[in-house]
Amino acid sequence: MGVAQSIGALGLPLMLNMRYERTCDETLTEEQCAWGGERWRNWYIADYVYGQGLVYFASTVLGFFTLLHLLQLLRHRRAGNKAVNFFGYRSFFALARAAFGRQYRVGGYYTATSGVIALILAFIVFSAGISLGPKPYYWPETGSDFLYGSSPPLATRSGWLALAMLPFLVILASKANPITLFTGVSHEKLQVLHHWVSWIMFVLSLLHTFPFIVIFIHEGVMESQWAMNKQLWTGVLCLVPQTVMMILSLGPIRNRYYEMFKTFHLILAMLFIVTLFIHCDSILTSWWYFIALAVVYISSLIYRWSIATFRNGFSRRAQVHVLDSSLLRLDIPTSLKWSPGQHYFFRFLLGEGDLHRFTSHPFTVASVPEDGKIELIVKVRDGITLRLAELESVPVVLDGPYGGLQGKMEAFAHVLLMAGGSGGSFILSIFRHLLALKETSVKSITVVYSTRSTELLKAFSTALSDAQASTNFTSSTTLIDLHLHLTGSHSSTPSLCASSSAEKEADQSSPAVGRPSLGSFIAKAAVQEGSLAVAVCGPPGMGYDARKEVAEVQMGILRGKQGVSECWLHSEEFRW
Repeated sequence: MGVAQSIGALGLPLMLNMRYERTCDETLTEEQCAWGGERWRNWYIADYVYGQGLVYFASTVLGFFTLLHLLQLLRHRRAGNKAVNFFGYRSFFALARAAFGRQYRVGGYYTATSGVIALILAFIVFSAGISLGPKPYYWPETGSDFLYGSSPPLATRSGWLALAMLPFLVILASKANPITLFTGVSHEKLQVLHHWVSWIMFVLSLLHTFPFIVIFIHEGVMESQWAMNKQLWTGVLCLVPQTVMMILSLGPIRNRYYEMFKTFHLILAMLFIVTLFIHCDSILTSWWYFIALAVVYISSLIYRWSIATFRNGFSRRAQVHVLDSSLLRLDIPTSLKWSPGQHYFFRFLLGEGDLHRFTSHPFTVASVPEDGKIELIVKVRDGITLRLAELESVPVVLDGPYGGLQGKMEAFAHVLLMAGGSGGSFILSIFRHLLALKETSVKSITVVYSTRSTELLKAFSTALSDAQASTNFTSSTTLIDLHLHLTGSHSSTPSLCASSSAEKEADQSSPAVGRPSLGSFIAKAAVQEGSLAVAVCGPPGMGYDARKEVAEVQMGILRGKQGVSECWLHSEEFRW
């Protein structure tokens, strides 16, 4: 029946593997008994067939993307035009990027990339195929005696699939997680998968629940089952917080009431896990999924708190510099190391009783470790940023770093950096990193920045100039091309298009007015010889424009009609 274990000081005997010996009702014929015991209908091995089947499928997908990540790392170890072309590397990745890097716009809504859509569809097809494919959905009618068992086959299959998704949901929601470790995909980019896997699990939970209700009502035993069968009412109980979570996660509700969503999501998730734990009642190997969940979550917490305590420390202070009424610069002296484009979660320890001290906020670091400080460019809004504007300094706790580039920009011959609004911090850190390199084979760096805030534009322009003036950048072959654009309702001014090399200072002129044509900048950069890296950070529309043009560049590479031999895109957006 299993091995009884105890958990710590609680001394509760928990059956971690409640395995049953299959028996057949004596009224069933030998053929009926054999039919009910076939692999796709056997309740006694359903945890292996369906639950572990999903784990194997997800692990296979993870292994595939891990392999792709290793290939990317191998390529990014080579600089400039020395990119390897083993086994058709360039053609394979150009085709993959063209096919799976596209994005679609439906009205004012931007979809996920075609690659993410394909991955979600793969999980939907697998889950639907393995739950709805086998027959029957219900056992042959044998009256209220339930000679084949009281668990309809459809409910059994969908229930184990839903339970097996639980540890993956926790992994996808964690800042420090094994998927990021193996694939290089940062935690914030995994949120879209967390969202959709949650919906798949919810639908499977409904498919698990309703067949019981249907069969018990059909046999007229619903009241007696509700009174006697703990699995029935605990199943409905855990479905309540799950349903509320799914409603609150709907885009319009989540975006409008995000702070409320975060708080309630955590509370409801804990309630759901506890009630689901009770519902499973150690049936077969059900509790092993909770053990996996606990290991993943606790490991993530231990890692994050260890980094925050032993590496980042608790004695840091952020110096607040008011650039103007709507813009701040925060400087945190440090000898910590981070990579370009990475962000930290900052917990600003404001006065006693201020609720903001219990929340953390992500900001991208605009500086490089060589600066000896973490520099943040912060736009003043409501909430925490408004409170910071009133202070000269504030104690701060750092959690991170997270995210950043999935490759090295310096491994490419040409670099194109594009950003809008507060996304400037992302490309500013990359720009500073490239200038700080002692040796580089990068031939050109093009920066395209747009914002409707004159204050933010001025701050970004000054930061670019200071970065060029304060570094030891001496490459006589690297061209730096700056394009600043002021959007919104502004009078027309001449375009800023300052080019510089090691011998020439950047010309100072007025910014261009109006939105930049990102597609034109990408197309222009792609006619050059060598390899091209593109980084974009901004609102969804900016990412859409960049992906659309980069996909065309990839097709040009496949046809041999493009100047560059490789084009790599890294995109960050103000959403998940």
